[in-house]
Amino acid sequence: MIGLRKWHLKATVQKLLSLLPFGSTINFWMQKYVTRGVRLTDAYVNDRLIHARDHLKHFRSYGTTLNSTLEIGTGWYPIIPLLLYLAGARDIVTLDIKRFVTTERLMDCLKMLSRLHKSDRLENFVDVLPERIAVLEQVLGRAGNRGVDEVLSDFSMTYVIGDARSIPFPDGHFDLIHSNNTLEHIPESTFELILRELSRVGKPDSVHSHFVDMSDHFAHSDESITVYNFLKFSRRRWRIINNSIQYMNRLRLSDYRRLFTSAGYSIQEERLRADRPEELDTIQMHPEFANNDRDELRVTHVHFVCKVAS
Repeated sequence: MIGLRKWHLKATVQKLLSLLPFGSTINFWMQKYVTRGVRLTDAYVNDRLIHARDHLKHFRSYGTTLNSTLEIGTGWYPIIPLLLYLAGARDIVTLDIKRFVTTERLMDCLKMLSRLHKSDRLENFVDVLPERIAVLEQVLGRAGNRGVDEVLSDFSMTYVIGDARSIPFPDGHFDLIHSNNTLEHIPESTFELILRELSRVGKPDSVHSHFVDMSDHFAHSDESITVYNFLKFSRRRWRIINNSIQYMNRLRLSDYRRLFTSAGYSIQEERLRADRPEELDTIQMHPEFANNDRDELRVTHVHFVCKVAS
C-alpha cells in the first residue's frame, strides 16, 4: 500500500487489539518480543531519575514532611516509587488501572537501582538513605519465589489496581501525589473527576507533581512523522484512529491549565519544553486547533507543580 507508514500499522494493530478481551496482554507480548518497547533502557531509566529528582526538589519547595506518596500510573516498572522509598518516604502507594508489574520486571528494577548506587550515579539524582540501600540489597539477596506484592511490602509500598476516580484511601492521606507521563492518556471526560479525587486523598498542604508528554506518541517509534502529527486530524477522525491500548487525549497546555484550575488547584510552577518546535510549521494543522496560540502548541512536555487552592 502506497504511503503506508509505521505509525499507520501500529495504530491499526492497537485498534484491533483494543477490541479483543485480552488485547492488552497480546500488546505487551508483541512489545516485549517484536518491537522490544518495554525494555528497561538507559533512556527510560534516566528519564525516571530526572522525574524523581524533580518531584523531590519541588516537594522540598512547597511541602513539609515527606511520609506518604501516591503515584498515578505505575506502568511496567515502579522505579520512581522505589526511588522515593530510598529517599525516605515511609508509606508509598502506586496505582494503575491494570497490573503490568511482574516479579521479573520488579527484580530488574531492583538490580538496576543497585548498579546505579554502586556506580555512584544514583546519588547524582536522589539523596538516598544508607539504611534503605541496605534493605534493597537484602531483598535482592533473598528474592526467591516471592510475588510482587510481597517484595514491594519490604519497601513500604502498596500496589493498587483500580480506577483513579475512586482511590481506596481516606481523605487527606498523602503528602506527595505524582504522575509520570500518565495524564496524557486520560480522557478529558474523566480528567476533572480524577483531579478532584486526587485532591480528596491529598493532605491540605500536599504537593501535586505531574509530568505530561503532549507529543504524538506514534512519533516515538516512527521518525517519518513529527511530534505534532496528531494535530492534523479532526476530533471525529482521531476517535477512529485512537485506541484504548495507547490512548492519547491530545489536550494542549491551555486545556491542562483549565482543567487543573476548574478542579480547584493552584499551579505553582510550570516547566515547559518544546521538542523539535520547527516541525509544527511542516504540518497542515486541523482548523479545530486554529484558535490555539502557536507558541503554546509547540510545547510538547510540561511539568506541573500544584497545590490545592485554599
